[in-house]
Amino acid sequence: MALKESATNRGRDRLHRHSYGTILGRHKRHGVGRRALPIISAVKVTTERLPNSQVKVEIEVAPERVEQSIDAAYKRLAKRVKIPGFRPGKAPRPVVERHLGGRDALLHEALDKLVPEVYDEVVEEQDIHAIDLPQLSITNLEPVTFTATVPIRPEVKLGDYKSIRLEHEPVAVDGNQVDEAVERLRASQALLEPVERPAKLGDVLRADISAHIEGDEQFSRQDAEFALIEDGEVLQPGFKEQLVGMTKGEEKKFSLAVPDDHPDESRRGKKYDYSVALREVKERRLPDLDDDFAQGIGEGYETVDLLKDKIRNDMLAELERQERASYEMRILDELLKISEIEYPPVMVDREIEHQLTDHGGGQAVFQDQLQRAGKTEDEVKSDLRPVAEDRVKRSLILSQVSEDEAVEVSDDEVDAELDRYTADMGENAARMREVLGSQEGRASIARSLKTRKTFDRLVQIAESDGKAPARPASPKEGRKAASAKRKRGKAAATSG
Repeated sequence: MALKESATNRGRDRLHRHSYGTILGRHKRHGVGRRALPIISAVKVTTERLPNSQVKVEIEVAPERVEQSIDAAYKRLAKRVKIPGFRPGKAPRPVVERHLGGRDALLHEALDKLVPEVYDEVVEEQDIHAIDLPQLSITNLEPVTFTATVPIRPEVKLGDYKSIRLEHEPVAVDGNQVDEAVERLRASQALLEPVERPAKLGDVLRADISAHIEGDEQFSRQDAEFALIEDGEVLQPGFKEQLVGMTKGEEKKFSLAVPDDHPDESRRGKKYDYSVALREVKERRLPDLDDDFAQGIGEGYETVDLLKDKIRNDMLAELERQERASYEMRILDELLKISEIEYPPVMVDREIEHQLTDHGGGQAVFQDQLQRAGKTEDEVKSDLRPVAEDRVKRSLILSQVSEDEAVEVSDDEVDAELDRYTADMGENAARMREVLGSQEGRASIARSLKTRKTFDRLVQIAESDGKAPARPASPKEGRKAASAKRKRGKAAATSG
């Protein structure tokens, strides 16, 4: 159905996903009350503003227009149906009607094209700017009458965001956190060495494993290598505990109950009969914590102390980044409390679709995840709805701040960001520049920059003491000011 819609918003920066500029284009604001205005294709058009940024349009189509559509439907159907004694497209209309069961068959075929055509004409005539597909309902056939519930531009009334003041949460890194990070580095550099002792948690084993249920083999793995993870499971709960204490060359048989949450319901309540033949036990040997270890991590770490300093600084930078993101969300939380937002429900539906799409893996993977979770698709969507509603509200708030603060992104800024993205990509830089330098790629970068600049402005206000700092002039305003200054200079020179 061809509707008067704005561009789609897939792939956009999440917090500008629902921005007026990207979803709605440059449509002017409109107030829709209750009114009737005849146009060429309708006897009567009545519009009524509904809550949640929607408009209800009732349309009664002129009989002449309906008859024209029925005649066009007859011509289409006459070419498709096979009627004895007539070549395709040559049977008279009364014959086609009788063959199909009466005039209603032609009418319903006609309505499939007539309703969307008339809808498009009406929203154009009434200056209703839909941001998504309408909900259409045919309410009467004599005369043909239908209603369309149309989602329109959301409305945002910002509270006084320039009065918001918030303190930052303190961040710090202690010695224990640094030591834990160093130990993780040592573990990543550990060597696996065969040992002649019983297996214990933390070891890596090589073994032949098979499993049966009531005599039927479920799987068999030869020379499988796996770790006896202390904080995780191997195959199923209780399996790794059976292997602790085994030695190289030992064989063991044991049974474990199939977990109650197993995705295959037919296996629940039964037992796995396992057979394990242990081929090898390996233990992790950590490197000594000395300057040689530090130097092996990378350039610039001549000593363990220098390595620890780098780890501490990196951890602190990450904590500060997280605190900044949290600070930005807290500002939006405060702004949500003092603002009024109205938006059509379809925006939340679209956000839920985006969340499901972002989940990745395709429909087959999604259905598998539903089965594992024991939920229907509608239940998952219901679970996602609160998050989707919150994201829609935040993105609309942020977009309105961008508009009020005249936040703009110049081509030079996009170019600089593109250079930054590709600076360290080596041989892949040219290919990445080709992708990101496309119209769609540059638009994506611009949206990301606009989000960042809008948050920078909100943070600047929330961090300030006393009166909120004046916003910087936008590039467009700067150009206007420079032009005005030049004109004043020329005028002064002329008068002098």
